[in-house]
Amino acid sequence: MNKIIYIFVLIFSLFLLTSCLENKTENNIAAQILNSEEVEENKLIKIWVLAPLSWWASSYWKDAVNAYRKSVDDYNKKENNIKVELVIEDSKCSWKDSITAIQKLLNIDKVAFVLGWICSSETIAAWKIAESKKIVMISPTSSSPEISEMWGYIYRYWNDAHAWTTLSQYLNTKYEKINLIVENTDYAKALSNKLKELYKWEIILDISFDSHEKDFWIISNNIEKNNAEAIVLLNQTEWSVLSIIKSLKDKWLIEKYKKENIIWAYFFSTDPVKQWLWTDYMNWFVQVNIDNESSVAQKWLDFVEEFKKEYEVNFDASFLYLEKEAIDFVLESIDNWVRDSEWLKNTLDSVTQDNPRQGYFWEYYIDEKWDAIGLQYSIEKIVAWWVKKLEY
Repeated sequence: MNKIIYIFVLIFSLFLLTSCLENKTENNIAAQILNSEEVEENKLIKIWVLAPLSWWASSYWKDAVNAYRKSVDDYNKKENNIKVELVIEDSKCSWKDSITAIQKLLNIDKVAFVLGWICSSETIAAWKIAESKKIVMISPTSSSPEISEMWGYIYRYWNDAHAWTTLSQYLNTKYEKINLIVENTDYAKALSNKLKELYKWEIILDISFDSHEKDFWIISNNIEKNNAEAIVLLNQTEWSVLSIIKSLKDKWLIEKYKKENIIWAYFFSTDPVKQWLWTDYMNWFVQVNIDNESSVAQKWLDFVEEFKKEYEVNFDASFLYLEKEAIDFVLESIDNWVRDSEWLKNTLDSVTQDNPRQGYFWEYYIDEKWDAIGLQYSIEKIVAWWVKKLEY
């Protein structure tokens, strides 16, 4: 009797087990079909953008974000199976906000593609987090030379070390004694260190000032007493350079240095209101900038005209083609079925000196420190409301 009961229980158990396995298999197949359907239906890809929209650098990034928007809008108008959406976070040009934003990216938004930052301090702060999670950051205008030492997951189109090589060649050719005046920010100090490494003559005065400083009497007084041939201003904020130039003008030092012997780091604005304000102070000053008389010039001008049909230029149109190249690279990668950060990294790494990329504006390759090499720089003199390239 017990043997019969045992056999019955065994048969019943095998029946239940078989039923469960069948149900589980059916459920797994259903889940796979559901997931496939979700993948098929999920035709939206998000590109995450970190931009300082509410701080001193907001005028830069309104243009940058609008450049991204224009390219994405143009992309979405095409008959694509995939649609792209920008997810924009305000970073306020703050390293703390940068860390908060990238943590949100990794923990909440789960976005695979990252565009940002303009402020080098943000990029530097976020780098370790991005690297630990293997998230690629394309930062078109984070330009501090320090970023070149952070290998692996930061790619960019602008490195001030390259621009400063051009500036140092100009200074070495023209001046054997200079005054160096540096704004007390990480960005400006990095520029100063690079310039001092490259400049081979004498720096008579090497002095820094705080961003919101208004009294430049000590600096002006020191400049007045020495016999330097030129003044080099390494600044980051526009109000700081206006204040210090006003102080130099009040002491007649602008006349002493004949204006063209004053070289500054902050790029001349293409905004008409600012041009009107600045021309009185900065006409005939000299700066280093992207060479807009090079082969990219006409394409750049055509793009700016097209851009202005939809968006206002808030600060400086010369940055627009860096952002356009960055977003176009990502969109083309999406068209080529790149779907995550690691695939994007492999695509970027394939742009080598032997296999350069012909971007919208210029040809370039990615070097061993993940900088795009190909931009040309020039020394320019501000004349009236525009700039003139200098030969030296």
